[in-house]
Amino acid sequence: MLRAKRYLLTGEPLKAEQAYFAGLVTDLVDTPEAALEEARKLARTIAALPPIAVRRTKQALNHLLRREATQVFELSLAYEMETMASEDVLEAVAAFKERRPPVYKNR
Repeated sequence: MLRAKRYLLTGEPLKAEQAYFAGLVTDLVDTPEAALEEARKLARTIAALPPIAVRRTKQALNHLLRREATQVFELSLAYEMETMASEDVLEAVAAFKERRPPVYKNR
């Protein structure tokens, strides 16, 4: 999570290897064709498991993610509204238009 936080805060591009080590992807492959084959292997592995166990595990995980995502979304929206109403956002836009570094006042 801490590695992901860096990229969320900075907007820096993320290479495949960095995404892997940050836990954002589970596998790395060398070619697009290899990605398809890896996906098929994973699908075959999951398909060989008891269907009810797979279905219920997926439902439980999706429920957990939706619940957390809703909480995060609501908080994020409140923070975004506060941010967009700040003087610092106006300063950022003005500085961009004037091609100068912004001077933030934390307001």
